[in-house]
Formats: sequence, C-alpha cells, structure tokens
Amino acid sequence: MTRLRQKGAVLDLIAEVMLDHKKVLSKQEYIALGTVPVRYGQIQNFFGSWERMLNFMRKSRPDVFEAIKPKPAPTPSPAPKAAPKPKTVPK
Repeated sequence: MTRLRQKGAVLDLIAEVMLDHKKVLSKQEYIALGTVPVRYGQIQNFFGSWERMLNFMRKSRPDVFEAIKPKPAPTPSPAPKAAPKPKTVPK
C-alpha cells in the first residue's frame, strides 16, 4: 500500500511539471529539462518505463491528463468559392 501512495505522490510531481509546460512531455523532453522534482531513474524504479507512467497517469489522474493531452488541430473550413463572373457578349 505504501508503494502505491508513493507512486501517487511521484505522479503528482510529474503532472505539475507537465501542467507547467501545458503538454505531455516525452522522455527526452523531460530529461532535457534538467531541474525536475523526480529524476528519470526514479520514474523507472517506480513505474518501469515512461509509457507505463503515462498509462498510470491516464487511469489514476484522468482530469490532469485531459488538461495536458495534445488537442487535435481544428480542420479549416473550406474557403467559399467566388461567384462566377457573368459572361459579356461582344457587340
């Protein structure tokens, strides 16, 4: 039970970092930040891999994950077609 509480606490710290950056960080982006509250090695010890940690976040903290997951780009509506010009008949 203690390990589960520790995972939750670690997940909260990671979620704060991702919320600050307003996106789901990849493993390389997270490591490149340098000063983070939980080192990548500790994340591996708790969750086994980065993907497992993200899956754990999706299941246990859906509200946080919804706030940071990438939003799909809106599809642009087609531009209105210009009305055809009336043909002029030469006299």
